[in-house]
Amino acid sequence: MSEILGSPSFLAELKRRRVFRVAAVYGATAFVVVQVADVLQEALHLPEAFLTGVAVLALLGFPIAIVLAWAYERTPQGVVRTGTATTQEIEAIVAQPATRRWPSGLLALVGIVALAAAAWLTLVRQPSATSGPPADASIAVLPFSNLSGDEETQPFVDGIHDDLLTQLSKIGSIAVISRTS
Repeated sequence: MSEILGSPSFLAELKRRRVFRVAAVYGATAFVVVQVADVLQEALHLPEAFLTGVAVLALLGFPIAIVLAWAYERTPQGVVRTGTATTQEIEAIVAQPATRRWPSGLLALVGIVALAAAAWLTLVRQPSATSGPPADASIAVLPFSNLSGDEETQPFVDGIHDDLLTQLSKIGSIAVISRTS
């Protein structure tokens, strides 16, 4: 099996069937999609499972895309099953200079690395500090100063302070320090 995978004719067949190109484009596109999903997940306050689902779908779609690239090709007549290669086609690809053969393989490698990086950053990353308040989050609201100098507005100032404390205490994940502390 290792002789087949390392043989120039197998690599030429991969190039002829544009498998390298599909791997490069799929990997780069999946990386972008996962990054956009990450931004959307944070902006729309979607659950963490959304981003995990996108990354898993991107990973599961990769082998499917490679198999489809191997089996089918796009022609002016539409998508058709890839025909068998002639010996001359394979020999022509193998005979090409290395400067014509290597770029497609390197681009495929970059695409695969981008896909793996996106999946790793999504599935293995540590929870961020912005994912929610810590368990011991607390807040203290200092009393407001009456800058008007009019004593008749002092009850209004105290009422705003009390209402702010009341509204903040309704948030279950934040401990509100009492006014008298």
